[in-house]
Amino acid sequence: MGMSLFGQNAAPNGATIEVPTGFATHLRWIPRLGDIFPNFSIPYGDGEFHFHDWAEGSWVYFFSHPQAETPVCSTEIADVAAHGDELARRGAKALNISTDSAEVQQAWIAEIERIFGVTVDFPLLSDPEGRVVSVCDMVHPHEDALLCVRKGFIIDPSLRIRMIFEYPLNVGRDFEEVLRVIDALRATDHNDLVAPGGWMPGDPLMVSPALGTAAARDRFGARLRVLNPYMRLLQPPQTR
Repeated sequence: MGMSLFGQNAAPNGATIEVPTGFATHLRWIPRLGDIFPNFSIPYGDGEFHFHDWAEGSWVYFFSHPQAETPVCSTEIADVAAHGDELARRGAKALNISTDSAEVQQAWIAEIERIFGVTVDFPLLSDPEGRVVSVCDMVHPHEDALLCVRKGFIIDPSLRIRMIFEYPLNVGRDFEEVLRVIDALRATDHNDLVAPGGWMPGDPLMVSPALGTAAARDRFGARLRVLNPYMRLLQPPQTR
């Protein structure tokens, strides 16, 4: 898919973001499931952060928060940091962005680490002019005209958006759900399976309607349990 650089309207701090060709002139691009997440560059530390270079080949949880040095955001950053090993086991990593300045973020990270006893070892990007967060639909005027909502994307190793979460300013997120969705996506990709409501790792998956029962029996054998033509459970493999 062709990509067009929005460089002419880059933010004063040097942030740029690319969107699919055509959206730049007559439509506002909004991220949707199945889209390639746009590439962007933004100042970070002593250099520049390039999203595609950093993300490609890994599962990514990219999320925004409204404001540093606030109670709910602090608990969310601490929760993600506490699950760093869980992300790594899934071949995944976290990335955060907000309109806070880098200086405020650094002082805030130190406070989070002191209070919660965690190490915040994932990037917190600073987008003070809101260039990236606005294009990525992270600012909702009905919530706040300046601050990000609690928006999150699960992006797969091929850079496609696979899940979108949106929470209001006054309700914190449950990071366990992020892990559950990553597990479900990894378990069902490319094998005609789907994850039922409330699925957790170790629970039975279900056969997609796209695969007939006869073909499912051939593929899965005794692990398949047919309840009716569209309710077909796949028991997890036996472990020793």
